[in-house]
This record gives sequence, C-alpha cells and structure tokens, in this order.
Amino acid sequence: RRAKYFDGVIALFLLCGLAVMLVAGGSLFSHLWGWRLETGFLLNGVFLYLVMLIGIKGMLWLNTLLIPGLIFISASIAVNSIGSGGAPQSLPLESGFLMQNWLMAALLYVSYNVVLGMVVLVTLGETARQVGSKGVFLGGLILGLLAVLLSLALSSNLDLINGRDLPLLILAQRQQKQLSQLFAFVLWAAIITTALGNGLGLVKRLQQFPFGPKPLVTALPFLPSLAFLGWPLMRAVGVIYPFLGYVGLVVILAIVFKRFCGRKACRHF
Repeated sequence: RRAKYFDGVIALFLLCGLAVMLVAGGSLFSHLWGWRLETGFLLNGVFLYLVMLIGIKGMLWLNTLLIPGLIFISASIAVNSIGSGGAPQSLPLESGFLMQNWLMAALLYVSYNVVLGMVVLVTLGETARQVGSKGVFLGGLILGLLAVLLSLALSSNLDLINGRDLPLLILAQRQQKQLSQLFAFVLWAAIITTALGNGLGLVKRLQQFPFGPKPLVTALPFLPSLAFLGWPLMRAVGVIYPFLGYVGLVVILAIVFKRFCGRKACRHF
C-alpha cells in the first residue's frame, strides 16, 4: 500500500514537471521571437508527443551531455554579470498563500529537491547504488556553488531582470550574441529532454491500465498540463514548486516518523 502512495507522489512530480517544462518552452519561444505563450507551449507539446510516439528513449541520454554544458555556460554568464549592474541587492520574495516568507521558501525548496532526488534515485534503481554518496556530495557541491554565482549575478542586475522570465538569458544577451544563442539552444534542449523524461515516466505508469491504444495513452499526460496554457513561467514556478514542496514535506515527515517511531506504532503505517 505504501508503494502505491509513493508511486502516486512520483506521478504527481512527473506531471507537474512536464507542465513546468512546457510553460518554460513557451516562455523561451516568446522571449526569442515574440510569440504568444500559448503558441510556444503547444508547439513544444506537439513535438514532445510525436517524439514519445516514436519512442526515442535514447534521447534522454542527451541530458548527460547537455547538463554539464548548461552548468558551464550558466556559470560563465553569471561570473561575467556579477557587479555589471552595480552592487548586489536583496532579491524580492513575493509572499502569498503558498509561500509566506524567506524561511518557508527555503524549507519548501529543500523539501522539493529532496523528494525530487528520491524520485530520481528510485527511477535509477541499482545505478543509484553504484554512484553512492560521493556522487551526491559532488552534485550538491556543484549546484550549491552555481546557486551562489547565479544569486550574485541576478542580485547585481536586479533592475534589469526583476519581474522577467528567463533572467539568465537576458544577462547572456547583454554579453555576446553567440553566447546567448548557444545558451538558448542548450536551454531548450534541456527543457525538451527533461519534459521527455517526465512524459515517458507517466506513459509507463499509464500503460499498466487498459486506457486504450498507444496514441491515446501517450496523449493523456498532456491533458492536465493544458490547465497551465498561457501561464508565464514565473507564475507557474511560483505556484507549482511551492505546492510540490508542501507535498514533499508530508513525504519527508512520513519517512522520519516511520524511521524513528516504535515498531508497534508503525506496524499499520
């Protein structure tokens, strides 16, 4: 029974991840070519649907090449942008129903990433055991350093990027045209491969049930995503990720309770 609950959490994370990636693709196309958010969203969705029908699962391995490149380019843009717009300023935090203050924002961010990490590790299976704690430490260290660089770069150019989607792309366009074009392509490819991984994970789960032929089953994960059609990226991230953070908190508390409570108290948990 617990496995079904956790599988449901995985499906929720995959579904929300797919929606955010489609919104990100729409925002990217809108920023590059001035298209409507809905146009970019639907074009990326149709492209993903066709790829998923073909079943090119090897395309997922592009992340192995793309993510290091994306990290390197992002770090280069951030280093060149630090101090270019003045002294770093405090980044604004929009408070709301899902995220009240910076402490809650930090807690939800950690919660979301912890559960997302568990989702990835469960998906990798035995491969995750081979990577071990060294890989986790190295990945956390690299992402932590990158987060510091990006925070300094964004806070140094707050007047330029405040309230804008894809702020790092805006900073890249101020530096070199070729660099911004390369970053935009790598970013789009990373969006597509991430969305593809989420979509294929959902289709794999749906195939356990007799929903119908493959074209129908492949289309089902996209239907809930249509609720976010036309949403700007900042709004989608500001709603979906805090929501997943709260879901992650429930999962983490359940795991901690299971780990430390007595056997009798946990036998029905």
